[in-house]
Amino acid sequence: DTGLWNEAQAAAFKRIVDFCHANSKAKMCMQLGHSGRKGSTQLGWERMDYPLEKGNWPIVSASAIPYYEGVSQVPLELDRKGMEKIVADFVRSTRYAEQAGFDMLEIHMAHGYLLASFISPLTNKRTDPYGGSIENRMRFPLEVFRECRAAWPKHKPMSARISATDWAPGGLSGTDLITFTRALKDAGCDLIDVSTGQTVPHQRPVYGRMYQASYADWVRNEVGIATMTVGAVTTPDQVNTLLAAGKADLVALARPHLANPYFTLQASAWYQHTNQFWPLQYLTGRDQAFRNAVRERADAIDLRIKARPDSHEVKKAA
Repeated sequence: DTGLWNEAQAAAFKRIVDFCHANSKAKMCMQLGHSGRKGSTQLGWERMDYPLEKGNWPIVSASAIPYYEGVSQVPLELDRKGMEKIVADFVRSTRYAEQAGFDMLEIHMAHGYLLASFISPLTNKRTDPYGGSIENRMRFPLEVFRECRAAWPKHKPMSARISATDWAPGGLSGTDLITFTRALKDAGCDLIDVSTGQTVPHQRPVYGRMYQASYADWVRNEVGIATMTVGAVTTPDQVNTLLAAGKADLVALARPHLANPYFTLQASAWYQHTNQFWPLQYLTGRDQAFRNAVRERADAIDLRIKARPDSHEVKKAA
């Protein structure tokens, strides 16, 4: 992952943001997070969440509980002085994000990283004002969000990414989820990016198509805040179904775009949406994509017709 904690990084990001703004209608969002007890680990395509074989640096968390017992580093339990430094670090990075020209800011509070480790009772065993009840467990994440919101321009939206469930016994409850997301809304959050799990390695998620969308739908209706769903959404039809049904206000697509960077452009061609922005250099490709889509839709309709079973009339006996 890249970082945003100094002027050089802000300048590098500004080049990217300025280029995208100059050559497209895309809006750019910066996501800020702290890895917590899942820091100082190997690359994701090596052994995800496993510690480096050498050269590890100290890590911190809500409580001194390692991610992999007997394998991962034991994190230091974050004290108040450490919390204040991390709040200041988040605020500084927020200002760098504004300096770089980002249109939106998201604070990562999911997947067992630092802020998530305070929220979940599986990773927060503190006995001070930052542990115990959900009101206490969400105290530090809310401190971070409020300070970042104060530093971020009022006219620009802010979101928070959360894990709606830990998929493990004794984890985050439904009441915890609604209490926390209501507090985020009150703190000035415009959108909840609803993910799940990755808090503990012994999780048992129930996978399936669009399997996290029900949580986004629940938060959207219970809290009255815009939500974004993510996870196992792989086709344009699924995206449109979620949006048309009001299950979420936005759909995040990560792996589909890694597998096919032109996912959205091809979807616009399939649906014949001529108002989708295409880079000028791609315009001849757009025309080809639209022609291909017309043929593919016709072929799909023809296949469905051919696949229908023949009807058989049942004649009544005389």
